Amino acid sequence: MGGGGRVDEVGDLILGTVWDGELEGEEDGDGGGVRVRRNELAGLMGVTRSESCLRGGKKRKKRKKEEELKDVHESYQSLVDTKGF
Repeated sequence: MGGGGRVDEVGDLILGTVWDGELEGEEDGDGGGVRVRRNELAGLMGVTRSESCLRGGKKRKKRKKEEELKDVHESYQSLVDTKGF
């Protein structure tokens, strides 16, 4: 049957990864964040990854987040204005 080494490697990778850690960058000084670990795991399991997945995708722009916060505040202000609180 073989493949026992691969199962052990997958198990070690799953157990040894800090999944709520940094998406990219250093993780305990060993050179990989969650995305790197995910890609390693997918490779070991034979999962095909998209090009954007391999590149890490595009980072969200700070401006978009600021716009979302502004929209939230405007919506809240509208509610306060209409209800008179």
